[in-house]
Amino acid sequence: MAFLNSMQRICAIFIIISVFAWPNVVNAQNVKMRTGIHENYSRLVVDWPSGAKADIKKQGAALNITFDKAANPDQSGMDVSKAQNIKNVKVKNTNPLVLSVTLPGDNRYRNFFAGNRFVLDIYNLPGQTQPIIAKKPEQKKQVQKPLKEVIKTAKVEPVEKEPLIEQANAEPPEETAEFVQLDNPGLQTANLIALSSSDSLGIAVFERAGKIYIVNDNPDLLMSPRVSGPDAKYLLPVETQTRDDAIIFKAQSMIGTYLRTRGGGLVWKVIISEQYNKQEPVKLERQNVIEGEIRSGKLLIPFKEPERVIEIPDPITGKNLVIVTTKTAQDFTGPRRSFPEFDMLASAAGLVILPRIDDLAVKITQSGIEISRPQGLSILPQKRIKQDQSGKKTQKVSQDSNQKKIFDFKNWQLGSLDAARENHNILLSNAANSSDSERDAALMSLAKMYLSHAMGAESLGFLTMIESYNPDINNTPEFLALRGVAHILDYKTEDGFNDLAIKDLEGLDDIKFWKAAALADIGDWQQAIALLPETSMALQNYPDLILNRLGLVSAEVALRAGNTELANEILALLLNNESSLNTPQKAALKYLRGESARQAGQIDETIKYWKPLIDGKDDLYRAKAGLALMRLKVDEEKIEPKEAINTLERLRYAWRGDALEARIGFWLGRTYFEAQEYLKGLNLMREAATVAAGTSLGNNITNEMTDLLTDLYLGDSLEQVSPLDAVALYEQFTEILPSDKTGDKIVERLADRLTQADLLGRASRLLSYQLNHRLDGIEAYNVAVKLSAIYLLDSNPAAALETLDIAQSQFDALPENIKTADKVQDMTLLRARALSRNGRPDQGIKMLEDLNDNRTTNRLRADIAWTAGYWDDAAAALGDVITDQNISLTRPLSDENTMLILQRAISLNLASDRIGLANMREKYSDVMAQTDQARIFEVITRPRRNAALADRDTLMGIVSEVDLFSDFLESYRAVSQPSN
Repeated sequence: MAFLNSMQRICAIFIIISVFAWPNVVNAQNVKMRTGIHENYSRLVVDWPSGAKADIKKQGAALNITFDKAANPDQSGMDVSKAQNIKNVKVKNTNPLVLSVTLPGDNRYRNFFAGNRFVLDIYNLPGQTQPIIAKKPEQKKQVQKPLKEVIKTAKVEPVEKEPLIEQANAEPPEETAEFVQLDNPGLQTANLIALSSSDSLGIAVFERAGKIYIVNDNPDLLMSPRVSGPDAKYLLPVETQTRDDAIIFKAQSMIGTYLRTRGGGLVWKVIISEQYNKQEPVKLERQNVIEGEIRSGKLLIPFKEPERVIEIPDPITGKNLVIVTTKTAQDFTGPRRSFPEFDMLASAAGLVILPRIDDLAVKITQSGIEISRPQGLSILPQKRIKQDQSGKKTQKVSQDSNQKKIFDFKNWQLGSLDAARENHNILLSNAANSSDSERDAALMSLAKMYLSHAMGAESLGFLTMIESYNPDINNTPEFLALRGVAHILDYKTEDGFNDLAIKDLEGLDDIKFWKAAALADIGDWQQAIALLPETSMALQNYPDLILNRLGLVSAEVALRAGNTELANEILALLLNNESSLNTPQKAALKYLRGESARQAGQIDETIKYWKPLIDGKDDLYRAKAGLALMRLKVDEEKIEPKEAINTLERLRYAWRGDALEARIGFWLGRTYFEAQEYLKGLNLMREAATVAAGTSLGNNITNEMTDLLTDLYLGDSLEQVSPLDAVALYEQFTEILPSDKTGDKIVERLADRLTQADLLGRASRLLSYQLNHRLDGIEAYNVAVKLSAIYLLDSNPAAALETLDIAQSQFDALPENIKTADKVQDMTLLRARALSRNGRPDQGIKMLEDLNDNRTTNRLRADIAWTAGYWDDAAAALGDVITDQNISLTRPLSDENTMLILQRAISLNLASDRIGLANMREKYSDVMAQTDQARIFEVITRPRRNAALADRDTLMGIVSEVDLFSDFLESYRAVSQPSN
């Protein structure tokens, strides 16, 4: 059977990914703020590009509104000078957006969301009116007669058969305005449509085709309805249709609101509010139903004061609606119900029936309203219904909800699954010889029946049939909602999402859950998270088979969002249905309960749920639980990295072929990476990204690799990576490194690491490419200076001079405020060194004349003079260097100071400066006598010349090669720290 095949696939549709990602920080949205002026209130509107939540608290005369998202507010559309109930609007914070709205006094207010638009209405203080705003003159319209006169005229001239339409008073007098106090203190007022008469009125109230219908059974009613409340202008004008047996009033429906009635008889109040009607509707009674008979019995609706049966055309199907009016607000049937022969539409007063057959009888009896058929109705006995529902724990359904449901699965089931075939035959037999509309209604009932039993393929079959008869139906929101869910239940996820992703279905919690499930099924968890409703209310009356499938994935999405409150609500619903779960679903439920406990910090409870799954029969959750438990132990430091690697290596072969394999591969690679086996770890993560290629998971793995490698190169750990390994990682994973300024910084730090290890050629090639192809401005200047120093370290003065020319050109283009003297000095020192090592020591020394004397300048001058054999200059410069050292004559000399003194003595000797030598001998002989160079110093500085030390080469050989400028160049070997 198709149903059995469908059930076998249940476990495969919504696979719950094992690793839960924290919600990403959302970028600031551009929101527009504006104010509006109404007669009874001032309005503040905040237009969000996508949905947001708001928390509003009153502190003194201010309302503090905190949204859950960051925003860049545009206040150009605001003018608080005209909105007298808003003294000031202040943006206190932008991440998240926090507004402070100052009121003139203790004004009443209300707030709500209309789609993505946040609306705050602040009502006038008692006796206060809004300033009148001048309007452009309008063209004169034909004046209509009062309703009373129109009705009288209609009676005097019966020849006029067409219904007469007129508008209710557009502006009710101030003294007639009336507000209704609601049960919820957060909702200050509701909108009201009031009817009154000197004669008792019977009415029926319901919504249909975007209109609120008030059917009044007294055609002699003289007064038009009075409309009041904060949205009165939206409800107006009220259309009035006069008939011989009734007057029908129609007002515009308001999305997200509910209808209820109060009173009865002489005075009726129709209340339109955001609050659900908590009053219990009248319960239906099945009578004379015979067990085993396909058709038998009748339905009784025990109204206390039913008044009249009226038929009016249905604006949707064109058939007649059967209306039963009542004289008391206690008589109403509440939510919509479906039966094989008719639909009972939702009503706030009275009864509204849409028949599917011609011989349906609706009549008023002493016991109430009786619905019957000559051969009996196709309804199950009450006893049979109780049997179908036995053995199930029921979840109390709260009706304090601001959301209407688009799906009524429980009523669409038409009994148990066993009765589905019987109902199938009944409905098809009824449709065989019926009119087109009756045929379509029967097919729709079958589509809904199969849908409510989670049989998506069967439901799609009947929906396709309906569409073939009525091609235009595929543009209606109700049809697309049914077909979208049928597609999802039949594993055609993307088709289902496309059906549900229309504007008319936005904002409905039922639809949000199904769309979130579809997105989760294709791996788009972030969008699924964004769609989640605030509560589980929409799921609380779902049949078991549908709840089990939709609830598991919805709980998964909620947990991924860190919304444990919503997740636990859904998991509680699933626990009530635990006996109806199959083996994979039970494993999924246990796994999700463990994740909920983990997020709550209940580690022991988490292990209690997950550990049995590791040894369980379900392969999927054996692998998922194994991965999750290993990660938990790593986070809690209860397992060593080596043991974690061994566990992950085993899990790697436990599950193949989908996102879970990629998750396991990723965490194995990351564990290797954290164990400093960087190359192996990144290779494993790359394999995991390949398995999940084209999905958000694959993208997330690649992004994680980028972050890990970036942190390695820009963090302290780079010092512990061998230069060759650092180069190998860079060359193998260049494609995942950032291509922005962060990537440039990575190349620079890698070059520093190579320079540190004397791999100067590789370092210079990296920086040369950056300089020639990627950098400009201050970054190009810095890299050019560093590259020139590396060329000097690598004994390539010609390349250093060319690079310094680039540095100079970049420096010249810098803003004046960053052209500092330090930069000028660095370039001058490097150029002087490069010139001297390129055979032009005179030019090098000449360049240093413009610099102030300091330790670095003196050392470079001494180095150039020494290298060039300018002994007088070398002796003078070395004297400055020794002075800079501030050598103590009472403490032992360091090796560096010993060589400096010896080097200056040689320079004086070769310059034949006997006086200078004598001074050196006198000053330093005692301290030099304590070093291992004492004998050499004594020979070089003695008054008479020793023939053995007469030639330059002999003297130069006494001291080892000393690069006095090396300290400056060595500073460019250090690994630079990343700038924040």
